[in-house]
Amino acid sequence: DERSERPLEYFDGEVFEIESSNSDHGQIQFNLTVAVGKRIENSSCKGKGPATRVRVPSGRYFHPDLIVACAKQEFLPDKSLLNPSAIFEVLSDSTADFDLGRKGVLYRSIPSLQEYILIEQTRAWVQRWTRKSGSWQVDEFSGLDVVLPIATLACEIPLRELYADVEFEAEAEA
Repeated sequence: DERSERPLEYFDGEVFEIESSNSDHGQIQFNLTVAVGKRIENSSCKGKGPATRVRVPSGRYFHPDLIVACAKQEFLPDKSLLNPSAIFEVLSDSTADFDLGRKGVLYRSIPSLQEYILIEQTRAWVQRWTRKSGSWQVDEFSGLDVVLPIATLACEIPLRELYADVEFEAEAEA
């Protein structure tokens, strides 16, 4: 992974090259990075992009679209982050089922993780997993006029900001 031009993920004995993003995925990822970056600018939280690997307790590694660590960042010698506070994934057609399913379970096994946020690219829809008293609660946010609260970062982000410059098909918006 360290010598590869593009990030790789290893899962169950196979190595996968992370796919190139389409323009909507890339736009949402950029909007997300800017929105979160502005909100954590004067805090102890630090953001990392998809070039940073996260290691889950099972020993697997992933490259989330955005990672925020609010405690002192802990890295393995291979530069994999061990203690993210929040992980964000922009869903792709090819990865949505895995991100919503097995990968989400693995992320939520990270002791430091407080929020796992998934952002749909074909409609204004966000799923947020929040750790509360040792268990996980899931909430969904839908529509451009809705605001996404992110407790871990002590902020709110309007979905309209995440989806700036993204055009949906008429029926996908609903």
